[in-house]
Amino acid sequence: RLCGGWASGAQVGRAVGLRVVETGVAVLLAPQVNLLEGWKVARSLARILVYIIVIVTLVSIGYALVFTLIKQVQAFSDTIVTYANALPDLSAKTQNFLVQQGIPQDTINKALGQIEGQATGFAQAMVSNVLTIIMTLTDALLNILLITVLSFYVTLDGTHHRDSLLSIDTKV
Repeated sequence: RLCGGWASGAQVGRAVGLRVVETGVAVLLAPQVNLLEGWKVARSLARILVYIIVIVTLVSIGYALVFTLIKQVQAFSDTIVTYANALPDLSAKTQNFLVQQGIPQDTINKALGQIEGQATGFAQAMVSNVLTIIMTLTDALLNILLITVLSFYVTLDGTHHRDSLLSIDTKV
């Protein structure tokens, strides 16, 4: 029961948070819509133009960030491949050096077994975290879409919405 209550509370908090963000977006974009409306552009067309400009700007910034991230991931991947290709020679040289220093092969094998176990655990954790990352990104994209749609609606009747919010504030 308690867990269900916390989950419900978290959902309510999330809904309220999304509502606050979409109202904030609408309030921030309303002056641009009003400006275009003052230039004799229909309010619906003004909203569409403002949202297109904002969306194009955000997509451009996102593209620049994603493109940079892709380049960094490719460089990291190339480094890992180079290191993995050199690893067998490095491992053999290191083992020979350790044996020459008087360390028993059995001790070296035990240490390698421990390293292998930790590397396997790390790889398994990375694979299980990929699903979490994908779910988080999907959730973020859906939230952005929801905020965009709701804020678009709020700018449709921005003055009425603003006046109703202000009337609540003055009554308190």
